Amino acid sequence: MRIPIRPTVLWAVCAACVALVWPLRRPAAASSDEPETVIATFRPQPGQEAALLEVIHQTRATLRRLDLVDESPYVLARATDPGGGVRYIELFTWKSAEIPDHAPPEVRTRWDRMQKLVQPRDGRPGIDFEAVSLLGEK
Repeated sequence: MRIPIRPTVLWAVCAACVALVWPLRRPAAASSDEPETVIATFRPQPGQEAALLEVIHQTRATLRRLDLVDESPYVLARATDPGGGVRYIELFTWKSAEIPDHAPPEVRTRWDRMQKLVQPRDGRPGIDFEAVSLLGEK
């Protein structure tokens, strides 16, 4: 026995399914040409704070020379963990979100040097990156 389904009921069921699934969709990926602002957190090994800070400065100069980052905003800050460890926090904007995945060898060499000067701490890796959106003043 076949149960007849009215077109209006079918449309209502389809609309309900779309309403349930729509919030679960993945957002469109950012264009590779779009800038990406990141916060980088560095957790130096004890006794390596000055060496890491020097490499951070050298890396910034290299990124600017190779025209891979925007000029502003750029912030470099030092913080102290509750246990006394030092963290360096850097905020900057890549000219393209694709750059970190395709960084030139000169930049990768600096990153390798950084990795040797940091350590995981408080359940976090030695170097931690997070993409952020700048909001500005209200």
